[in-house]
This record gives sequence, structure tokens and C-alpha cells, in this order.
Amino acid sequence: MGVNARVSLLSKTLDVGAHVLAGNGIGRYSTATLPDATAHPDGSLELLTGGSALGSVEWHPLPRFDLYGYYGGEYAKRAWYNTGYTNATTGQPILGGYGAPTNIVYGCYTEVLPSSGVASSPSNCNADNRNIQEGTIGYWFRFYKGVHGTLQQGIQYSYAERRTWQGVGEPAANITNSPKAIDNMWFTSFRYYLPR
Repeated sequence: MGVNARVSLLSKTLDVGAHVLAGNGIGRYSTATLPDATAHPDGSLELLTGGSALGSVEWHPLPRFDLYGYYGGEYAKRAWYNTGYTNATTGQPILGGYGAPTNIVYGCYTEVLPSSGVASSPSNCNADNRNIQEGTIGYWFRFYKGVHGTLQQGIQYSYAERRTWQGVGEPAANITNSPKAIDNMWFTSFRYYLPR
């Protein structure tokens, strides 16, 4: 199920929007493309419950100047099960599916260099995404808008965060069992739009 709304307020100088999508097997329909399903040992699929939401505010205080802010997030629920096998070393049942609490995640804290130009990941990093969220603020300033097109410049700051489902960390090395990643990003852009 999805719901979208966008309204203009204050004589069309303020635009506010909200977008929500929730259901089973919908991961691919959101920006981060979280998974849609997980497979059971017998090959049957189980759709993952998930959702995404985005809120937007755009303010147009002057004809040549816009300020904007967006905040959104996506979520995928864990769905794990007992595979029927036992770990020979620990004697614990082997769990499978999405977000299994026995996934080894302590290797997720090790950054691995690409080999042969292809990025790789450590073999002891099996973290499954729980949620991804991002907040963005920025502006656009139009130097020119007329019969010859539009020339504009903007700067944007974005904060993104990825959180994973809890797995098995390495307490002796003070490595937690729920890895996360944070990225702070700055962008600048000059754009020219052809006239209509």
C-alpha cells in the first residue's frame, strides 16, 4: 500500500510532501532496493515485510532562490528460521533467512581494498540491512531564467546512515554485534537547462 501527498502553502511559496509505502515484498520499489524475499531450505520464498517513507519541504522565498529539505528511510523486517543443521564447533543450530541472529558480523568493521579493480567484502561480514535513512538540505540559486534557458547553482549536504540486524560480534575485541555505517556528503552543482 502506498500513499502520496503534496500541497502548496503560503501562496505557493512553500511545498510540503509526504510519501509512504508499506507491505510485503516491496524492497525493490524503494531507493535503497532492500530485498523482497528470503528463501527457505526447501526453496520456498518468504516475502519480507518492509516499508519506506519520505518527507519533503521546499521553500521558494524569492523567484531565483529555493531552499529544500528531505528526510527518508527504508526498513526490511527480519525473517529467519532453523535450517535443521547444527554447527559442529558450537553445537548451536544453524539459522538461515534474512537477518538471522547467528550471522557473523564482526568482519564488517574491516575495510577491504578492491582487488583487480573490483570491490570485495570480508568473508566474515554477513550483516543484513535493517534500515537505511538519509536527511538532505540544500539550495538552488538561478543566475538566469529566460528565453535562453536557465543557469543555476546549488549546494547540498546529505547525512546517510545504514543499520543492520544484530548478529554475532567479537566482544573480546570490543566489536559490537550490530554494525552501522554513516556517511556525510557535500555536493555542489552548476546546471544549464535548455529553453522550452
